[in-house]
Amino acid sequence: MKKETVRRGVFITFISLTLLMLSFLIYLSIVSFHGRVYNTENNFCTNESRNAQACYEIYNPVCGYFSQDIKCIKAPCAQTYSNECFACMDSKVSYWEAGECPV
Repeated sequence: MKKETVRRGVFITFISLTLLMLSFLIYLSIVSFHGRVYNTENNFCTNESRNAQACYEIYNPVCGYFSQDIKCIKAPCAQTYSNECFACMDSKVSYWEAGECPV
């Protein structure tokens, strides 16, 4: 009876660790698919960000979504910018999300 209980405990521990590793691998695959975890947070451009005198030259791509006043031929109505500073300097951009725009 004790051997069976120990085996059952080892089996449950093995399954738990396997599920934990699988969850971590899924997380890593999501992160590596464009270098980020997708979120639904919109980062709206502020007046301060629109009036920037200069932008830093660090490549950290963002997808700048155009305001609803802009009529696009195909979705998404957006453009990839090298970083959020360049996105918000474009008057057409309403908000941005981290990463390149979906194709």
